[in-house]
Amino acid sequence: MVEIDLDELAKKIAARLLPPLTSALSNELQAALQPVVDELDKLIELMATDQSLATESWIESLLYSVMSKEMQMDRNVLDEKNV
Repeated sequence: MVEIDLDELAKKIAARLLPPLTSALSNELQAALQPVVDELDKLIELMATDQSLATESWIESLLYSVMSKEMQMDRNVLDEKNV
């Protein structure tokens, strides 16, 4: 009878499969987050040039919106990893 060490087998499988999956996920996340980063760069430029109260209020609400979308994307990625 052949005895199989399931822990060792799981480690070997993880060592082979996780790096490609992780790099693919990283590229996917980077592509998904690039528009967010671009929008944040635009907002930072606006904040640097125009300090009026109306602009600050508008930018602040937009920043909260962008941040909440980014956190939701992070949650979705974590959910996908845990499935």
